[in-house]
Amino acid sequence: MVYRIEIGLKDSVPDARGKSVIHQAKNSLGIDLNQCKTRDIYKIFANISSDDAKKIKESFADKVIAESALGRLPYNESFNWCLE
Repeated sequence: MVYRIEIGLKDSVPDARGKSVIHQAKNSLGIDLNQCKTRDIYKIFANISSDDAKKIKESFADKVIAESALGRLPYNESFNWCLE
């Protein structure tokens, strides 16, 4: 079975990687971005139960600063495009 784990920072936590992407887009590509939020995505191919997959998901995310989901996290705001 393939499990998809998505981890993203909580809205109250600054996204340093997102700020770096904004800087790189401007300096390397000449593209002005207003905002960038990053997420970590893991795909696990293993013969495990969904309960075991949930345990793995929980161990990958820091509950203080991040939220995680088996599958996709919801998007709380609209955006023009997404790169995965």
